[in-house]
Amino acid sequence: MKTLSIRPLPGCFGGLRPFLLPIVILAIGLTLTAGFWLFAREQARQHREDELSLLACKVAGLIDERLRDNVPLLHGMPALLARLSLTQDRLRPVQADLARPGLLAAFDGGQWSIAVTAAPTFEYTRHGHIATWGGLGGLTLSLLLALIFAIQTQAQRRLASAMGALERTNQQLAEQERQLIWAQRTAQLGSWTFDPSTKQASWSEAMFPIWGLNPEDGVPSYEEHRCHIHPDDWSTFDQLVSRAAERGEPYQLRLRIRRPDGEERRMITICTPHLNAQGQVVRLSGTVQDITEREQEEVERCHLQAMLARTERLAHVGSWELEVETGRVSWSEELFRIFQMDPAEGAPSFTEHHRLLYPEDFARLKKAMDAVINEGSPYALELRARCRDGSTRECFTRGYPEIRWSHKVTHVYGTFEDITERKEAERALRLAASVFAHSFEAIIITDAENRIVETNPAFSNITGYARASVLGKNPSILASGHHNEAFYRAMWDAIRHQGSWRGEVWNRRQDGQLYAELLSIAAVRDADNAIQNYIGVFSDISELKAHEGELDRLANYDALTELPNRRLLSDRLEQALAGTRRSDRLIAVCYLDLDNFKPINDEYGHEMGDEVLISIADRLRTLIRAQDTVARLGGDEFVLLFSDLVQAQDSHLLLERVLAVATAPILLHGVTHRVSASIGVVLSPPDVESADSLLRHADQAMYCAKQAGGNRYHFHDGE
Repeated sequence: MKTLSIRPLPGCFGGLRPFLLPIVILAIGLTLTAGFWLFAREQARQHREDELSLLACKVAGLIDERLRDNVPLLHGMPALLARLSLTQDRLRPVQADLARPGLLAAFDGGQWSIAVTAAPTFEYTRHGHIATWGGLGGLTLSLLLALIFAIQTQAQRRLASAMGALERTNQQLAEQERQLIWAQRTAQLGSWTFDPSTKQASWSEAMFPIWGLNPEDGVPSYEEHRCHIHPDDWSTFDQLVSRAAERGEPYQLRLRIRRPDGEERRMITICTPHLNAQGQVVRLSGTVQDITEREQEEVERCHLQAMLARTERLAHVGSWELEVETGRVSWSEELFRIFQMDPAEGAPSFTEHHRLLYPEDFARLKKAMDAVINEGSPYALELRARCRDGSTRECFTRGYPEIRWSHKVTHVYGTFEDITERKEAERALRLAASVFAHSFEAIIITDAENRIVETNPAFSNITGYARASVLGKNPSILASGHHNEAFYRAMWDAIRHQGSWRGEVWNRRQDGQLYAELLSIAAVRDADNAIQNYIGVFSDISELKAHEGELDRLANYDALTELPNRRLLSDRLEQALAGTRRSDRLIAVCYLDLDNFKPINDEYGHEMGDEVLISIADRLRTLIRAQDTVARLGGDEFVLLFSDLVQAQDSHLLLERVLAVATAPILLHGVTHRVSASIGVVLSPPDVESADSLLRHADQAMYCAKQAGGNRYHFHDGE
């Protein structure tokens, strides 16, 4: 069994689908109209045929009767037939059907067969009109019905299309509203309207979180706004709203609000008045945007810019940018300061940089700039800048390419650093390093904990220690033990309180040899006045000390006996006198002259006499105490200084021992020599005038002892 399937109309006929129902209705109407018209026509034809048959019978009877009554009537038959006959055009469709045999008549020698045909024009026309108007009515009704259904279908289609478009529009509007709400929330932007006549306002959804209010509480009234707007901003806000409502003046205002939780936020509000045809304000609308974070970011940005400017100023580094296409150059403020230019003049173009640099330096810069633009190669150059005051500044510049979407260098940016002071410092450091390396004086640098951090070659030459072997160690590795703790304590006290110390120190080389050094130590402090380093500079003065010792020996000691001479004795006498003034102790100055010495010189010669003097000097040196002094004034005269005597009687024992060693025999070269001593003694106090007076008084007492026969001591009696 085959099934009938209805397939959709292909191609362009798919557009006729809405008109299928009207077409079907029109086809049915046309079919009914055609059937009704055919039925009416058949009825009209049948009715006409009946009428014609009846009429033909009546005419035939009438003719027959007339012929019978009046044969001459036949002579007028053609005319009658002519009058009774319908036109051929009108009767042709029905002549065959309606022809009837009539009378046979002979006229003028001929026989006639008369057929009467009648055309009932009125009835035929009336029935034809009925059929026609019926068909036209059905056709019209069908057309009207088809048109109505077509219009209804098209209207439904358009209505459905309009409803779909409306639904899509509503969806788009809803999506746009969601996007608007999202955008407002993201931008912290809310919208509002205000009716000046009723003082009523309406807010968008985004307004409530901006003000920190609950939407369920509704929009606050105009007066309630006063509770949220900062008191210092309310007056200005109220005035602007009044002018906008009364005069139609728009405004833009920054204001502060206080949320219910106490948080202060910064807003910017914009108002637009709406006027009617008469120019009267009917409504105010606008936006409110929370710009708290933006202002904070702006403050931070300004702060960062200020910090950058300060950093550039402190570092003497300026920044610049070149727009390759236009050649426009931008400078930072520090770059204007480096070149001593006014920022109001604007940054010079790159071609004008030849006025700011030396010709050879500008040529190098131009070559480097061409390379960075054409090849994207960054550069770093040291240049000399010519300032407006005629001075020259040494600068270091860097340039970097910026490549954007065109894959070409669109911008070149970089820095320009004033390195004049740094170059001078580098030269000074190089000079200092040269001095450090080539100095004949040893230099040692320690940190704040007195650990060695650097030495120069002279240090190794003097001490014998290699640089690497002493790094991180304490300089005490050089200590010789020659100085006590009090010495070093005084030295470090001077360094900490006075900042430096200078003196002579005995240290020990790596091989154990003692050496004398003239040492200077200085403390290096940082900006906070905290000690950062110690710098010690010293030189080996061993030879100098040896030479100095020789000179000191020649100046202060007797060349023959190596006893202190008159100069050193005077110095020690002064020190002893100063000691008596500070204490209640005594000193005794003893002037000694040898008895019977001249005969030895005369008999054995001066060389033998010198040996006798040396023997006497050695005996006296072993006799005296550590705090005492024995000196030779010349010839056979000696002076003994006894210090720290508690009483005068303490000197008697010492003097007796001196006399004893002086009279002891002296054996030289197999010959025994005998001498004695005459000693003059003066005590201080009471005699405390001066060293010279003490020696003079002791000399006088010595002569008294010699006059008394020698080999004795005599105290000065002050007379």
